Amino acid sequence: MKAGTAGIWVTRRKNRVRPSIVHPQTKAMQLPANGQKWLLLSPPMLLTMRITAIMLLATALQVSARGLGQITLSEKKAPLEKVLNAVKQQSGYDLFYDEVLVRKEGRPVDIDVKNVSVERALELIFSDQVLGYTIAGKIISVKAKDEKTAVSAAAATAPVNDIHGRVTDSLGNPMAGASVTVKGTKRGVETDANGMFDLKGVGEGAVLVVTFTGYQAREYRTRAGQAMVIVLSKSNSPLDEIQVIAYGTTSKRFSTGNVTTVQSADIEKQPVTNALLALEARVPGLFITQNTGLPNAGVTVRIQGQNSIAGGNDPLYVIDGVPYISQLLPTINGILQNSGGFGVTGTGNPLSFIDPAEIESISVLKDADATAIYGSRAANGAILITTKKGKTGKTKVDVVLQNGWGKVGRKMQLLTTPQYLQLRREGKANDNVPILSTDYDFNGVWDTTRYTDWQKVLIGGALQNTRMRRQIFPAGTP
Repeated sequence: MKAGTAGIWVTRRKNRVRPSIVHPQTKAMQLPANGQKWLLLSPPMLLTMRITAIMLLATALQVSARGLGQITLSEKKAPLEKVLNAVKQQSGYDLFYDEVLVRKEGRPVDIDVKNVSVERALELIFSDQVLGYTIAGKIISVKAKDEKTAVSAAAATAPVNDIHGRVTDSLGNPMAGASVTVKGTKRGVETDANGMFDLKGVGEGAVLVVTFTGYQAREYRTRAGQAMVIVLSKSNSPLDEIQVIAYGTTSKRFSTGNVTTVQSADIEKQPVTNALLALEARVPGLFITQNTGLPNAGVTVRIQGQNSIAGGNDPLYVIDGVPYISQLLPTINGILQNSGGFGVTGTGNPLSFIDPAEIESISVLKDADATAIYGSRAANGAILITTKKGKTGKTKVDVVLQNGWGKVGRKMQLLTTPQYLQLRREGKANDNVPILSTDYDFNGVWDTTRYTDWQKVLIGGALQNTRMRRQIFPAGTP
């Protein structure tokens, strides 16, 4: 070998080939021995081997990429599930889907592609499907398209029109400042002072969402060439319930005072003859006590406790703007007891003479809300009662039938006649006194064998209560 040349020495020993690179100027080289044969490869041969190795590696990488990333499909009216499984096998991706959803909602697939990417193949497969897909890493997930995507797609393909309309309340009054938006998009306008709105370039069949504070939102589907009149109804939210206050009406949403209102719907559910009893446990800070269990008995009402020792603690009652008494006139029979008043007062409660079914609402005013208008008369609070009246609209007829039963659940344990006579005789014996002529109960004047359970006679049966009420509200404004 000439100086300045390099090569690969190949050692063949016992059918094994061992290459070794030896510098031509080294002094450590020894002659072959023991049957070894040394073969010298020239630089052109070494270059050829390198190029061949690179080409083999590139070919292997191309085949690998073609096997894992390229999709070849040719299908006609094939089920969506079959096509997806074919993509899974050719790409090596994992596939997740709901079998019931794909079989029910999937449409037949027509596809003819060769050596395309996974993304392109899926794009063609789902171009005419109601289902959607996502790719995360090497995971393909099939799912239903969300509503916003469906609405946007429908709006994009629908004919474009200009939409005009008017928003009013249930009485026909225009609603200025109402919000009108196209569902699934960010497009929207507000109505002007006359309740009118104008939306340009809205797809036919698009859904408009109309909202206004204090009213129920409404959806309206557009139609080509048709002016829309959208009527909004008041919201049933508790925050929008009307509250009667001393100087007018308001709602919980805008009320800044200490006012609580109970509506007729809650009062009618209570089987009571006095509307005050329907307020029990419904108004914070209001204490109601029925003094006896008899009908029309006295009812003590205290708002936020007792404020005076002897000056009176009854609240001020106002019915439809007219002050009402809190105590009845004095009576001889006091079995019903009074309503918590001081001095000489009558028994019973004056509100027992007002039918609870005739009451529309009861508002309880406390603190400054009561004294701001009524002054010191409402130092213990005020209870404002509003009765039902005729309303605008069609004639309305209300018929209510109530039927119930009542029975004493527990009776007092009393002595029978033999037990009573035994007690009397023991008492006489203990006192060592004779039986007198005035001891009619056991000296033989009265029948000692007779016994009457007066609890059973007077209150032992079941009380049936039937109540029927009919109300007619004529049409028109009262």
